[in-house]
Amino acid sequence: MLFHSDWPSARSSRATATSTTSCPTLLHFQRLGLRTAIVIALGAHLIVPGRLPVAIRGTSERTADSAATWAYAYRRWITPAAYEAS
Repeated sequence: MLFHSDWPSARSSRATATSTTSCPTLLHFQRLGLRTAIVIALGAHLIVPGRLPVAIRGTSERTADSAATWAYAYRRWITPAAYEAS
């Protein structure tokens, strides 16, 4: 949220005021705010006990379980590869 105190004062130069309130900067923060709102809305939708959210949560659990099972089975190969990569 932007407050009045965040904006350049009347005593600042025109170049300063223009650079801090330029269109790309404002668009960047608008896009960032929109992405944040979408992520929050999706998260809020996924916690309700509806049929679609329950199906999505079930699928993600199965995917995570299968990935964990695979990683545990191949842990002897994964561990040295992780040390070599770092």
